[in-house]
Amino acid sequence: MPVHGSRRCSSTARLLALTLTPACTHGGTIDVPVSNPVTVTLDANIATVLHLTWTTTTAVASTVSFGEGSAYDRVVTEPTATTTHAVSLTGLHADTDVHYQVDAAGTAEDQGDAVAHTGPLPRDLHAFTVSSPMTNANVGPYVLTSLLSFNAHTSTMVILDSAGAVVWYWRVTGDVESVRETQDGTGVAFIVEADGHHELSTFDLVSWDGVATEIPAPWAHHDLAEVSDGLWVVPVSDFQTIDGVAVAGDQLVEIDANGLGRVIWDAFGALTVEQNDGWTAGDLPGYADWTHANGLAYDPVADTLYASLYFPEELVKVERATGATDWILGGNEGQFAFRNSGAFGPQHAPELTSQGLRLFDNHNVDGSRAVELSLDESAMTATETWSWSPPTAVWTPVFGDVHRFDDGSALTGWGMTGGIRAVDASGGEAGEWQATTGDIVGQVSTVDGFE
Repeated sequence: MPVHGSRRCSSTARLLALTLTPACTHGGTIDVPVSNPVTVTLDANIATVLHLTWTTTTAVASTVSFGEGSAYDRVVTEPTATTTHAVSLTGLHADTDVHYQVDAAGTAEDQGDAVAHTGPLPRDLHAFTVSSPMTNANVGPYVLTSLLSFNAHTSTMVILDSAGAVVWYWRVTGDVESVRETQDGTGVAFIVEADGHHELSTFDLVSWDGVATEIPAPWAHHDLAEVSDGLWVVPVSDFQTIDGVAVAGDQLVEIDANGLGRVIWDAFGALTVEQNDGWTAGDLPGYADWTHANGLAYDPVADTLYASLYFPEELVKVERATGATDWILGGNEGQFAFRNSGAFGPQHAPELTSQGLRLFDNHNVDGSRAVELSLDESAMTATETWSWSPPTAVWTPVFGDVHRFDDGSALTGWGMTGGIRAVDASGGEAGEWQATTGDIVGQVSTVDGFE
């Protein structure tokens, strides 16, 4: 078992590759055999990930206890017995000593306390400064978001601890608006839009230990929702020529490791094509971005999808099995009557609640806001039950996100302004992080851990 407070092994811990001195002991009694040292390497792409490899003469499922400083507060256990071992330590701070021990099920390959060192963050890594500390205890232990450098068309997926420090990141060339943790908790998934060549978009999966899979997903964009283990739904642009204009309307399409698959829903078959701001949004003659789907939510109980359509200022509820459109909320085709507020939109990031949904209302006139609506699908009425905006009006036409916790507090992302803001249960500000100037914050979410 791990022994806390053991002495450090003599090692070249700060080198990229580290081989432990064989004289290290576990509890001062068992020597690590000279033929089986533990080797530590720093991940080539993530300075906060360490990879441990070693061999044992007996097939065992080893346990690695580790932590920053002398406390072993995290554990990784191998799923199966083997003689060739590979374990990754993740969720660490940069440029930090990491203590770890290998427990090889009581065999002679047990290894005492050792120290490795994470690397420094890349100098050009875009991250956050803490404008005010997060005092909302619901924010964390980690926050996941994407940072889009729009002019350079590069994106960074980043995980921050509750103090705003980077503990994991992944960088790509292209635009990433949303990054989602996978259902199995082993990593993240996102769509990379190639600037100017969305026909080259990809669906990317990256594990916490830095293993990346890139799957072609032509014309996929913005958001994604995992509907079962490894099966996702993404918006995909389809085109029809109407009055000489190439009109882009969205489909909702399933995708997995084999690529794009079944088309669930098609805007051209479900909605009426009407001119809106998408006809001039890109300043491209002969092209119209009609629906511009920018957010997805999924209800696993009812097996229904909810898609946010930016330029029509609508949300649609879709049956995943049949592709039927259950209803439309907002916009010109909306079927709900708003009881105590005006309509929303344009909008981003729908999220389901027990009574309806919440969304980020970009709301061009009075600044942006987070809003929650109770939906009565029998009476077809929508009632605003909660909203929040900063004391001084803030407007972002691009992106935006909101999550609300059980106590009524919230975590919000503010898109083009580069801000992440927490809200307490009474509506007061409870912390703010600010991204590097020029960076756009994608959707934000909390993450429990890396194991």
